[in-house]
Amino acid sequence: MSNTIDYFFQNSPKEWNIIEAFIHYDKVEEFESFVDLVDKIHQDLLIVEKKQPLFRKYTATTLGLIKNIENMKCVRSPRQQPQQQIPKTSTSTSAHTETEQKIKDKENELQHTTLNFDNFTNHGEFNVIKNNTQQKRISLSDTSNTASSSSTVSPQPPLILTEGSVNYKFDPPCSPVDQPHRPKLRKIQIGELEQLFHFGTEYCHTDDVCREGYRVYQQEQSQNSSLCHLDLLDELTHLLEKVHYDAFLDKVWSMKPNETMSDQGKVVLDISKHVLSSFHLAHRSTPMFMLNHERTSFCENIIPGLLALSKMTGFLEFRWCEAPFNATKSNYLKEGDYDGRSIQAAKNIDALGLLKTQSNMELVIVEASSGILKEHTTHTIEDSLKILECSVASLRREAANYKFSSLETFKKLNTYGIQIIKSKITLSKTTTLFVRIQVIDLLNTQATQDQLLKERVNVVKRQGDLVESIIT
Repeated sequence: MSNTIDYFFQNSPKEWNIIEAFIHYDKVEEFESFVDLVDKIHQDLLIVEKKQPLFRKYTATTLGLIKNIENMKCVRSPRQQPQQQIPKTSTSTSAHTETEQKIKDKENELQHTTLNFDNFTNHGEFNVIKNNTQQKRISLSDTSNTASSSSTVSPQPPLILTEGSVNYKFDPPCSPVDQPHRPKLRKIQIGELEQLFHFGTEYCHTDDVCREGYRVYQQEQSQNSSLCHLDLLDELTHLLEKVHYDAFLDKVWSMKPNETMSDQGKVVLDISKHVLSSFHLAHRSTPMFMLNHERTSFCENIIPGLLALSKMTGFLEFRWCEAPFNATKSNYLKEGDYDGRSIQAAKNIDALGLLKTQSNMELVIVEASSGILKEHTTHTIEDSLKILECSVASLRREAANYKFSSLETFKKLNTYGIQIIKSKITLSKTTTLFVRIQVIDLLNTQATQDQLLKERVNVVKRQGDLVESIIT
């Protein structure tokens, strides 16, 4: 839940506006009078000034405005009333004590809060970041009290030193840190999305089931369980590590499936041959200029694999380069009275995989969020949100197509998101129950679609509730 003081932490000091602050405070908290609202802002500004000394220039200006308002005859704050107008009773003393206690409580609440410039938006804005461990600010010009206060600091806290106007933060090596180049969402976005999603991802675990599922899939990935199960790991590892570049293609196309290899393993082997051939071509010469445009790496390293997946499986077809995602528009046609101009345009996808079935389900959403050299965090967050939005929209459209099919069968239907950030590729799976990272298995999706169609036309007897039961 938002706090009143968040206005001064989530907006640049240069953009503080007293009218906007009044509106924010009025929305977040109920006040008995305008005087109480002004008094609350006054108290919060004192806390901001204490916690962020660099803001003193701006807090002083804003406090001046607040004091001018408080000194107006029609708006006289109780604590600024003349001495003789306030009876010296135990009631006034307790009220003053309560005010001091509120300020102390607010300070304790912000004890573990620091402000960092927001490298996500790249506009100099800043966010409030709460730390799990106590932080201690030490100025290089005042280190005399360091030894005496060290006994009160929790074990291995981050250490912040200040030289002039620059802060230097030191964390111990054991401090947790987010893995780089992964899909990410802001805390406020996750807080809102948790009303609809159960997450089991790198950036969020919302319940024990998703947490355990993510741990299992993460372990399977680290052990290369899929390639081991298909009897391909040793052969591909030898090919990439031991075979000379000039003999690489001959060795790739001479690879034959062994007698025990499953049909799925044979398909994956054929896909691997085409992917490795494109890999061999892309690395034939060193580029003269390293470009960071997302399309360069996407075309050279990602499209060949997706194209091979499409051609070798035969039930998936891809549309390339800003393909319109129809479900994000068609689902809202009724809200716009069937006038497409009055609703948002369809989202554009870098690569969109369509299932070759009657409904042409939009199954695979692929987004390249950066080039090979540098990640742009804002772009990463936007693409993470886009994949989630499109995944849900696709499932909603399929639910409308199969309203009279079994709900248990529909729960097996998934959409898949692939997000490329620098050299890392993250695969996500979305179902009607939760979102989590796992090894992809597209063959099951085709079988599920066939089963749903048979149940819809009543060729196969439906079991349990219908999909219609979850549509309000």
